[in-house]
Amino acid sequence: MTSKAFFIDNTTSTNNGSTVNVYLNPPFQLDINKKYKLSMIEFNFCYCFPNIITGVNDQFVYSYNSTPHTYTLPQGLYSFTDLQNAINTITVSQVGISNLFTFTYSTVSGKTSIAMSANTQITCGKTYAISLFGFVYSRNLLYNPPNVAFVSDQSAQFNTVKSVNVYCDMITGSYQNNNQSNLLGVITVNAKPFNIQTFDAVQLMSVPVVFQDMIYNFSIYLTDDKGNQLDFTNGNTLNTQYWNIKLRLDEI
Repeated sequence: MTSKAFFIDNTTSTNNGSTVNVYLNPPFQLDINKKYKLSMIEFNFCYCFPNIITGVNDQFVYSYNSTPHTYTLPQGLYSFTDLQNAINTITVSQVGISNLFTFTYSTVSGKTSIAMSANTQITCGKTYAISLFGFVYSRNLLYNPPNVAFVSDQSAQFNTVKSVNVYCDMITGSYQNNNQSNLLGVITVNAKPFNIQTFDAVQLMSVPVVFQDMIYNFSIYLTDDKGNQLDFTNGNTLNTQYWNIKLRLDEI
């Protein structure tokens, strides 16, 4: 039985958002009279998907001296420090005062604490900016001395992507939720933002390959667990186009 393994990275492909276009030189030659199956052996990529998402958790709503203020942060990938700096920049530009809100993240509990300056209030909610820290506050926070520090209700969740679905357009007969698709595999994400996520197959998901005698190119599509397209190019200043994948083609 013929088996071919091939390793592909961003030097042999072009990246267009959630689609990776791969070009093989030289192409792979197959026996048109035989059947083949494809397996994803390994996939490495940088966690570079936005955790600040337009229209979801991009607004910071607060008041100072009873005057409300709203600021919309650009979509992108933010570390905890990035968020703290962004909010400090916001308050300086809007009211001329820095450190109205000081956030502290506990690596032990995973929760955030917030210290508030006098005459301030934060409006919390699913679509408001306090949720930038992982949807962790379920109530409005009002400066009330001497209790000016608040601890979040639950651990912060900086990862917005729980798993990655990998699709490939040169396969057929794969199924997801009893529906036929081009699904090549599913990667459970456990890396932190800006870190490398590695997929090592414990049990290979082998799927049939479309009948063809030569493989010149193919495309890989990525979505999150909700079916939303993922964008490798939207990750702040990080070089987010780093990825590589190892595939194996087996004769059936």
